[in-house]
Amino acid sequence: MFKLRLASAIKLLLLLAVIGIVSQSILLYLSYEGTYDPLPQVLSQTSLHKAYALWHKLPSISATSQEQSVTRDTPTFVITLQARKDRQKNMEKLRERLGMRWIYVGATEATSPLTRSLMQLVRQQRNSTHRANATTKFLWPGEGAQVHTANPFWIDPSEAMQRALQSDMHESEPLTCATEDDTLQPYNSTLPEYRILTPERIAVWNSHISLLRAIRAQSSVASSGRSDAGIAALILEDDVSAEYDLVHRLDSIWAFVPTGWDIVFLGHCWSDETFFPPLPSSPITSTRIHPSHAPKCTHAYAVSTKGARKLLHHLLYPPFAYSRALDQAMAWLVQSKRLKGYSLVPSVVVQSKSTRSDVMKGAGEDGNGSRWKDTLERDALGDGGLYEPHHVAIGLTRVARA
Repeated sequence: MFKLRLASAIKLLLLLAVIGIVSQSILLYLSYEGTYDPLPQVLSQTSLHKAYALWHKLPSISATSQEQSVTRDTPTFVITLQARKDRQKNMEKLRERLGMRWIYVGATEATSPLTRSLMQLVRQQRNSTHRANATTKFLWPGEGAQVHTANPFWIDPSEAMQRALQSDMHESEPLTCATEDDTLQPYNSTLPEYRILTPERIAVWNSHISLLRAIRAQSSVASSGRSDAGIAALILEDDVSAEYDLVHRLDSIWAFVPTGWDIVFLGHCWSDETFFPPLPSSPITSTRIHPSHAPKCTHAYAVSTKGARKLLHHLLYPPFAYSRALDQAMAWLVQSKRLKGYSLVPSVVVQSKSTRSDVMKGAGEDGNGSRWKDTLERDALGDGGLYEPHHVAIGLTRVARA
């Protein structure tokens, strides 16, 4: 009887082992075939201080040379809403095809209490004596304006939330988007949607600000005692595609970006970025470097350590903070010479417009955002877009090496 039970137990164990081996084989096969796509981890905003450390722990990408590589050596982050698994899946496909590595960081929800509190703070700021007094001249810090030691936009988000929720201010008519430094147009029902300061626009602003604060904090530590002119990070949004040879292009032209830059737009929209001629030192390739004119859209840009600090300095200045769509704010900072920007022309990273927009709901074809549509020479997400790939399975996740 004992021998019979032992034999049965051994058969059961062997069967379970076979099932386990077959299951793993199927999963590995599917990962190679691209039909099994484990979703990436999205870092919450409260954990952004870990972003750099996690990026450095990602599996390294093999290189054909030991020379410095912009895309290989620069921390890269993708801003995404936790719930947008469809976009994260597309971004994983793009990451594999480009042979890059990046960390996904959580975006601010438009419906969150934090977004509501920020809108309340903007309303309070606009109703303050600074804004109500028409004779008060707008001054940037460094131009005679006092630096606000009690800046409500600099405090801990939870504290800002409590301050706003405890306020006796009641929402009335919608807020409008400011232009230039702080020009405001009164609200009326005929204003187009893009002139309204919606919760979605506040949320986008805060998503980028949260990441920029983490970049500045990490860069301050990493670059202590060194120049702050180097590239600190590449920032992408989760609705993009890129040239199939993006890595090669950036590595080829980055040495020609002038020193002292703050921001480089890898993609842009609603602006003629050929307004200024290309830099004389810009290599004669299909991608040229132009001084930025008024680049809109924040779907792909690089910031230097100095640039991250300057962006925070301006984007959190109370009379300017959260006052409009973030891309409009950045474009104005470039136009008013407060930010030294350069644009790659044509765009090497574009908005894919393949999924519904979280900001301009109902706009464009199928609700996928604005009417602006860029094209790529050879789309990495299109047919035949793979650029010299070498795939290797790591666990159940396929990583592309270039």
